[in-house]
Amino acid sequence: MQAFPHKIRNMASRKLLANPQGSRDNGTKMIQWDDTGGADQAWTLEPAPGGGAKIRNMASGKVLANPQASRDNGTEMIQWDDTGGARPSVELGAGAQWRAEAPQHGEP
Repeated sequence: MQAFPHKIRNMASRKLLANPQGSRDNGTKMIQWDDTGGADQAWTLEPAPGGGAKIRNMASGKVLANPQASRDNGTEMIQWDDTGGARPSVELGAGAQWRAEAPQHGEP
């Protein structure tokens, strides 16, 4: 299956999810930025084991990850190698799986 690039746009700011300067470093915090048309703002959505999807950056090849699968509000999302398992500072597993959901009645 071929993955096609997507832009992930915030509806409030109208800016795109971006990998700063196309970084290839694990742990890089993702940002929002004006549309530049670059690979740093291109993402693929890939089926993940057990449901959900992996969101992979086209510039770095790394996946969008929730460090240590945190449940805390305000946790900054990072990129990380797609290991499918534990690393000393990041547990990917479900922390690298995402699901898009339609708003419920009355939600923005």
